[in-house]
Amino acid sequence: MGKLINILLGKPEKPNLRLKGILNEKKAFTGPKIAQVDITNNCNLNCAGCWCHSELMEELKFKGEYKEKNLSLEKIKELIDDLYEMNTEEIQLSGSGDPSMHPDFMEVVEYIKHKGFRLHIITNFTLFNKEKIKKLVDLKIDKITISFWAGTVKTYLKTHPNQTEKTYYKIKEDLQYLYDLKRNKFMPKVRIYNVVSSLNYYEIEEMIDFALEVMAEFIEFQVIDVVEGKSDSLALTEEHKSEILKQFEIISKRKDLMEIPRDKLLNYFKGKKQKEFREFSRFIKKKSYSPGFRYYLKHHKYYRAKCQIGKWNILSDVIEDNVKENAIIFPFRKKTCLKCQKLDTCSIDKARFIVKAEFLSLLGFGSFFRRVANVKDDLKQNYDVNIVDTIPCYIGWTFTRILPNGDVLPCCKAHKNPLGNLHEKSFKDIWYSNKYNEFRFLAKTEKKNHSYFKVINCYKSCDNVGMNLETHMMMKKL
Repeated sequence: MGKLINILLGKPEKPNLRLKGILNEKKAFTGPKIAQVDITNNCNLNCAGCWCHSELMEELKFKGEYKEKNLSLEKIKELIDDLYEMNTEEIQLSGSGDPSMHPDFMEVVEYIKHKGFRLHIITNFTLFNKEKIKKLVDLKIDKITISFWAGTVKTYLKTHPNQTEKTYYKIKEDLQYLYDLKRNKFMPKVRIYNVVSSLNYYEIEEMIDFALEVMAEFIEFQVIDVVEGKSDSLALTEEHKSEILKQFEIISKRKDLMEIPRDKLLNYFKGKKQKEFREFSRFIKKKSYSPGFRYYLKHHKYYRAKCQIGKWNILSDVIEDNVKENAIIFPFRKKTCLKCQKLDTCSIDKARFIVKAEFLSLLGFGSFFRRVANVKDDLKQNYDVNIVDTIPCYIGWTFTRILPNGDVLPCCKAHKNPLGNLHEKSFKDIWYSNKYNEFRFLAKTEKKNHSYFKVINCYKSCDNVGMNLETHMMMKKL
């Protein structure tokens, strides 16, 4: 049994201490897999649906010293050192402010990567210039998520009231520059993230087109989480839901779509929890085609490419790479290519003798669709009430969040329930504390209507439900 556990969830013959903690229920024996570090509260945008910087938030909007709050470089390095010793795998720079607003942002990025972590930066991308973008590629940043919320200039200005058309086109240009720089290096992966509200619900297809144009690897949609009494006007209604579903019906007939869901949309995600992770589709990026080649792509069944002199790829060796290159890879016979008189002018990759058709993946569609399908025109927004209590919560072993004031949170929404502060104790001491162990035990064993979770409100759009489902599916394999 122990060997099986190691093979499934750890390195062969090496104990998986995170799994050991989950099975123990009351302790952790190693650090979190992912640490979200919010290094600043400050942001240069006032996105309409933002809980922290939107003008709709009125007196609740961040301002003054609180808005300017940064986690010091010294504390960040101490935290990173602790996480390194505790076997954390990934760090996410994210939070209530934009990480690029931190005065030592690039030094933080360098320190994290030099320690060998996977690094995911979540940003509005407005403060990056070509020099910084080149540095990100050189440092091999793993992933960048761009919070964008639009597909057109008009909607970008509606969702980002203090910005101009210049910002929209600058982001577009910079993302295209990033793609050109990282070509054949494959990192960082780019995800375009769109929060869907009453301001942009009609623009799903345009958002996909924007992601294709900037050559992003991923696109994701999320239902807006409003603050009652403040941003109620942004909530989705039943009418918006119908319009969103109509758009996906239209999208499912696009010619650049690699696959189409076999089930009708309304029945697509009933039943198994695994469907929460299923992609709706992947879209072929025609800009990635090699000049002089003709491509034949038939919905997951027939992938062929033919060169300008009529030679076909080696059908048996076609590769569908969803991890590194995000592409369908068509190999050609090296011996044949070397004899070809047009090889010098041919656009084939002459190191590997392949051409590619890259694709854009629509991630998180299961979660988005479930929340859209459960939209009620009553502003309660308990999107996750029907899924949170169907599995244990493992987040106390797999994730942590640190705020700019040093507060350590056990999950994304637990800002009212910090379990310690970095200005009082080290992260290591907080992570292994009795207080954190209490959270772990209750989160894994109790329903979320338990009094302990009242301040967290787990039923309202849990941001960690995907991580919990992923862990739960691995546990079931045992």
